[in-house]
Amino acid sequence: MPADLVDELADEAARLAKHVLKICVRAIDFCPPVDIQFGEFLRAIITADVELVPDDSWGYREALISAFRRRGIYPEGVPNLSEEALRWDRPTTPLPLIEQLNFAQLRFRGDPAVAASEEELERQALALGAWIATYAEARKTLGLATPDAGPENRAPCVESIRTLRRVGPDGQVMFDQVAEVTQVRTIAISDGQRPFTFLGGATVIIGPDGGVRYVIRKRVTNEERVQRQQNYMAGAGRKYWGQSGGASTPVESAFRQLHARSSGTIRRQPKLQPPKEPGVGPRTRRARREDGKTRKA
Repeated sequence: MPADLVDELADEAARLAKHVLKICVRAIDFCPPVDIQFGEFLRAIITADVELVPDDSWGYREALISAFRRRGIYPEGVPNLSEEALRWDRPTTPLPLIEQLNFAQLRFRGDPAVAASEEELERQALALGAWIATYAEARKTLGLATPDAGPENRAPCVESIRTLRRVGPDGQVMFDQVAEVTQVRTIAISDGQRPFTFLGGATVIIGPDGGVRYVIRKRVTNEERVQRQQNYMAGAGRKYWGQSGGASTPVESAFRQLHARSSGTIRRQPKLQPPKEPGVGPRTRRARREDGKTRKA
């Protein structure tokens, strides 16, 4: 293959990879705050990309959907893998505006994506918390339980809130706010096992007018998820849980232990060998061409 063509292919592949990376990074803001699954990440990818680039003329979304399909990754609760089915649903019930999170009420530090101070972030979090505490329909939409419904439910917590700036491939810019709200529930086991903590919550996408545009939730009252966690704790995930204060709690560095290398489970990759002859890389080829032009001159 000619050196010029190799360089063009390498540059184009790098450009495409960079674009796919941006698509995946933007999707993180549209993921649930806890218990994320691969199928949900696909839905986040599609939703975030459609929001910014409605016309997918180059077929990025189609290629990503096909890649997930080939690997047998299917999101729960969707009838098919079309873009329309994969997009997160907007709230079906109209919710009151969060007036204090209207962009006209926000204070920035020169850039709308940068809050003025920690006090401003705290003010925004308190405004969202007050909105959740005031409206029962908001708690229901976010999949939260009322703390006074039982001692096993803690009060919801606003884990983070920030301004979301997204820049499209053609330079178009969109602003929203994204917040993560979680709630802890203590599950008591009746058959003599230790109680354990269970997490739920929602990622909330808030528009410039203070209106809730998307709610990506994991209901803290979802008994199917409770049973799934309980089965994992009693089976394959037993070593990642310990005991503290009479309850089952995750062990320290559980994530690191999950990915720890153990003998016989991870095959060591051979070390890469340097090329036997110089001049095989694109940069070296460019240098040779430039050197040739200099010599001809």
